[in-house]
Amino acid sequence: MISNPVLRGFHPDPSWCVVDGEVYLVTSTFNWVPGLPIYRWVGESWQLVGHALPEPGPARLDEAEDSGGIYAPTLRYIEGRFVLVGTSVLPEGSWDRCEGSFIMTADAAEGPWSDPRWIDGAGGIDPDIFEDRDGTVWWAGTRLAKHPLWQQQTEIWVRPFDLESARFAGPESVIWHGAVEGAVWAEGPHLYWKDGWYYLLTAEGGTAEEHSVSVARSRAVRGPWQGCPRNPVFTHRNLGRAYPVQNTGHADLACFPARKPSTPQETAPAANISGGDPLGLRGEADTWWAVMLGVRSQQRHHLLGRETFMCPVTWEDGWPVFAPGFGVLPATVDFPLHASGSRVHSDTWHRCRLDPDSCELIRPVGRAWQGQSFRGVRVSEWDFAMDWKPAENPGAHSASDSGGMLAIVRDAQNWAGVYARGGRWHYRICRKGGRSEGALRSQGARAFLRLRGLTLEMGTISDGAAVDSDAVPGFSCSAQWLSTESAGGFTGCVMGLWGAQAWSDAPDLQMYV
Repeated sequence: MISNPVLRGFHPDPSWCVVDGEVYLVTSTFNWVPGLPIYRWVGESWQLVGHALPEPGPARLDEAEDSGGIYAPTLRYIEGRFVLVGTSVLPEGSWDRCEGSFIMTADAAEGPWSDPRWIDGAGGIDPDIFEDRDGTVWWAGTRLAKHPLWQQQTEIWVRPFDLESARFAGPESVIWHGAVEGAVWAEGPHLYWKDGWYYLLTAEGGTAEEHSVSVARSRAVRGPWQGCPRNPVFTHRNLGRAYPVQNTGHADLACFPARKPSTPQETAPAANISGGDPLGLRGEADTWWAVMLGVRSQQRHHLLGRETFMCPVTWEDGWPVFAPGFGVLPATVDFPLHASGSRVHSDTWHRCRLDPDSCELIRPVGRAWQGQSFRGVRVSEWDFAMDWKPAENPGAHSASDSGGMLAIVRDAQNWAGVYARGGRWHYRICRKGGRSEGALRSQGARAFLRLRGLTLEMGTISDGAAVDSDAVPGFSCSAQWLSTESAGGFTGCVMGLWGAQAWSDAPDLQMYV
């Protein structure tokens, strides 16, 4: 068994594919780099194996705004290579168009990946790429409807696509406007083929608390399409705002083909509702699973960002049934490729030193971050902390120069940190661009930051001590201003070090998670 979410912290808009028994997954990263992380399922967890976009330049992310940049990608395997399509959203005036859709390819998921190739005529966001049975490749996309019947009505369109030239190879057809009349932002399309039908899976309702999953089917890619009578087929919006997981949607399906026993002695247990069959010996039954985004919420606020969840899918009367028997994202799932044993998330804290060369480190880029240097890791739990000791006494260094600052960052306008000045530790808060600061009451050798639910604690501890229940904060405040509900945007909080010098000398930085 493994715990949901399966990718914790800021990992939105997941897309995945199955290649020769291996499973690969990508998520969106907006204006954070390295971008487009590629994960592979290894044994009992998702392992980061590379990034399709290591640097910001190829996607012009240096021009992006906070929560701009790389929107929802799709990952597929077509004609013997990995194919990734996505959108880079930039401010008006930075390009001939503010939304540029692109395609990237790689022989191996780990990379190297080609630079983005920009698709002429592919406006909008959230592209999908789909290989038909006859070898035709289709591009699908989302844009605001040209002739809307209500505000924020969108349309899903398809068009044949040539992979070699990265150009469209035929006319466009608009195939969908949403499953529910009046629904906003039908988006994130994915196309599939199963049992004589084409299926179109979309998100609907926007990526907040009205988020949902809808599905339609057709005998031809260009339509006509008919919606499932049960649409939306999955959502948490009917569970009430107190439910701990909210905003579920933007799903992607994957089929795990049946594998026959290799020897007469092997027997294949039947696939069950939660996956089962950890060896993958599923006999005659294929199994289907979905990944989707969701948020873990406290008091109607979330700070961790949109995370990646999984659930089993079955089929009834030609339509998918998500989380059958439950109707909600389960707390744990029994993934069919899961090795023997269990990986259920523990609430016990683990302390580890953060390697400055860790592939988990990310940094923000874009117009608001020019001349700044912050790197950190995604805040992945509601109880998450770091402590830090500068390489040498920072003396009179301030938070804005190279002395460094231990910080939690939502975006360029919303962050908090601890830094040393004049031999004393201070805190600084930036809330919607307005700043405040003060001296910490405690003055130990190491600074710490701790997110504890909706409370942010800042303080110091002595050398050799740990950030635990005995660590007394020198300053604490509500952390609600770091939430999406207050700050806006599409990302989550990141904790790490601010300042080039802070990272230059193998920083003494510890993480508690």
